[in-house]
Amino acid sequence: MRGLLATIAQDREWGLATPRVTPQKRVRRIGRIAGSVEPLGPGGKMTKFSPSEAALEGFRLSREQPSSIIIWSILYFAGTIALGLAFNVLAGPEFTRALNSSAIQKGDPAAYAHMFGRWWPAFIIITMVWTLFNSVLTGGIFRMALRPGEKGVAHLQFGKTEFRLAAISAILGIIGLFCIFTTYVLTIILAKIAGGPLGIISGFMLFAGVIWIGLRLMLVTPMTFEEEKISLAQAWHLSKGHELSLLFMSILSIVFWIILVALLNTIGLAFISLGGGIGTILHPSHFRPLSALALLVSFYLQALMSTLWVVMFTSPLAVAYRELKVDDAWKVGIWAKP
Repeated sequence: MRGLLATIAQDREWGLATPRVTPQKRVRRIGRIAGSVEPLGPGGKMTKFSPSEAALEGFRLSREQPSSIIIWSILYFAGTIALGLAFNVLAGPEFTRALNSSAIQKGDPAAYAHMFGRWWPAFIIITMVWTLFNSVLTGGIFRMALRPGEKGVAHLQFGKTEFRLAAISAILGIIGLFCIFTTYVLTIILAKIAGGPLGIISGFMLFAGVIWIGLRLMLVTPMTFEEEKISLAQAWHLSKGHELSLLFMSILSIVFWIILVALLNTIGLAFISLGGGIGTILHPSHFRPLSALALLVSFYLQALMSTLWVVMFTSPLAVAYRELKVDDAWKVGIWAKP
């Protein structure tokens, strides 16, 4: 009883002490979060969040559910082609000519601004569809890691959860753009005022601040999936004191993904050599059936690498959220003995 009373205030913050959340649902939600995590380690102490183990979650999912990874990559491949064709239809042939113009090829910012200003409706529509598409894939990854018993085609579903994930992705994107733009402007101002090494140091400090904000909000996506609501404040609270662990986890995830990319690139180069090499594939006059196979495999491997990036970076977030949520629950006494 003492432990239960100690959690009332925290329950309100987590959304567990609302009229819609019955005690039975509260227990199921906490139990679902706990999953396979063993709260107590040797000597009865709480299990600490392990960044290295969380970073390996992508490997675990790929090993245990290879069929799901293949289905996701095929959908990613098909979705990329479909959205590319849709954008060409929306933007029209003039966009292709503008994209191949000399100003764009030289990287002229004014040319890019003009291009976006002219075709911004197409950009916005495709971005929204792509965000929702990615949210379906992200939901499948979270579902596999946090709710493996739920049904779905390769753990994929399309409903309110995916729309919430798309919404939080858009919110995080806006926050990220604002932070980057603000950092860029402040860095220029400080560089002009301070100049020299002091201006460079100030720029690095501002950049470090942006990374810190990103780390504090890193768990908002899996929290949105599991808690069925968007709450930046709760994610900010949950990540408090774990910034370095989350940073280390992210770095390890990137390193593991690079290793997989190196392996897949090696496979891709082998198929390209089988098709006669880059020169044969790029010149239609030298094209042959094996070249078509090599080109198709190369495109698919690119989609697979992109899919694995989402898996390798998203699945550790689910593990980090699950373990830190359980750890936080112990701190506030949800499992405290009477």
